[in-house]
Amino acid sequence: LEFRRVLFRSLDEARLIVDAISTTPFTDSGLCEKIEKMYPSYFSGGYKSLVPHDHTVNKKTQLLLNTIRTCIENREVLLFKYGYPIAGAIRATSDKVTSPVALDWENSCYYLIAVDNDEFKNSRDVERSLRRYRIDRMRNHSIGKKRDYLDLGEEKEKILRHYLRNSVDAFSASDSRTITITLRCEDEKTLLRAYNAFSDDVRTKSFISDRTDRGEMTFVIEAGIVPTLFPKLFMLYTFEGVQVEIDDEEVKEKFRGFLKKALKAL
Repeated sequence: LEFRRVLFRSLDEARLIVDAISTTPFTDSGLCEKIEKMYPSYFSGGYKSLVPHDHTVNKKTQLLLNTIRTCIENREVLLFKYGYPIAGAIRATSDKVTSPVALDWENSCYYLIAVDNDEFKNSRDVERSLRRYRIDRMRNHSIGKKRDYLDLGEEKEKILRHYLRNSVDAFSASDSRTITITLRCEDEKTLLRAYNAFSDDVRTKSFISDRTDRGEMTFVIEAGIVPTLFPKLFMLYTFEGVQVEIDDEEVKEKFRGFLKKALKAL
């Protein structure tokens, strides 16, 4: 009974949890019914959670997730093949030797954050050897019992926060920078749509100016200069009437290179 009181403190909280369980492929849908029976007053009156998804995670994926958690807890090395999913198969695979640090969930995908042991041999820097792997691109995993686990030490949480802060769509740079962006548009709704589409993928650190009623806003992002940053910047230009000003010469130069390369391919 005490556990029940701690788990859900309000009707809204209970329903949010049931909605989340209902729509994720990573949990047994029967769990919703168990929660509803535990809290009948919260789910009376014919309440229905969000429409459940039909697909579920297969046993291999569940086993992989459990193995990753075991490696994190026991500080063990994880070996796997990593490639590209095409037509139900994984192609162009390479062998990975990793020291799992954490699991991440972003854009409806699980990611393994781990030290790449082979990369560490070259850099001798644990933090710079961090990588992020999509678990649906991993195959033939096993635990490397006789391999040395590379630990982040007491700075683990700090290093993880720094790594994720520098990431854009699973690409991460060892160094981040603050980039100031100004958007201008005569139509306030278009201006806000452009900003919201961009901020869904790239985190805003702060606002310098918020004058959308006058057709202008200036904000600061913090990100590594990684390949996936430039498609996000280009997306801003797809909104009719939106003008973009980037206050960073290196970013602008690399962005020009990205656009020139794209034009040559046409």
